[in-house]
Amino acid sequence: MGSGSGSGDEERAPQFARAGREAYAEHTGGGRPWDLQDWLYRFDPDEHSRGWEWWDATVTGPSRVHVRVDSWGEPVFGCQDLLWAVFTAGAVRVEGPTVQITSFRENP
Repeated sequence: MGSGSGSGDEERAPQFARAGREAYAEHTGGGRPWDLQDWLYRFDPDEHSRGWEWWDATVTGPSRVHVRVDSWGEPVFGCQDLLWAVFTAGAVRVEGPTVQITSFRENP
């Protein structure tokens, strides 16, 4: 879903994605919708400026999912693209991100 040029893309998007767009804007204090080109760039596997990579998603309740990403040990990382993806996928509310060291991480 992008801000587009009035091509009607927004009307063709599923209701949960349109609601996610609004939830993202509310969560981020007015973050703008992403254009398709932004999506393609930020989620390209060869793009190394993103500060995280997908790790896991686990259903933890009837309407709750934990999404885990790897930030390569960085305590702070940019996550606007992650928030946009989660909200557009249908999230109503997002807590975090929080950084947790996993039990299987090797200690130096």
